[in-house]
Amino acid sequence: MTAPSWGSHSDTFPCCGWTGQGGGAGVKGCREIAQLIREVAPGASRIVLPVGTGTTLAGIVSGLAPTAEVVGISALKGALDLDQRGFDW
Repeated sequence: MTAPSWGSHSDTFPCCGWTGQGGGAGVKGCREIAQLIREVAPGASRIVLPVGTGTTLAGIVSGLAPTAEVVGISALKGALDLDQRGFDW
């Protein structure tokens, strides 16, 4: 599987970074977000973000120091059973 070409988007939005969608590519790309957080806010001890599938959350968690607290707030309509799904970050 080859990575998609972001050529037209990169030309239109040169100041933006583009991350692969979902799964392993998404997690890897979101580690870059964690790197940016480390650079821009090196003293940050808590990161809070909305969560859908969890890909962004997984990438940020894997890219930050183990001492950083990452809090995900579900953005899924009707997701009232998350405490029963067995997430263990």
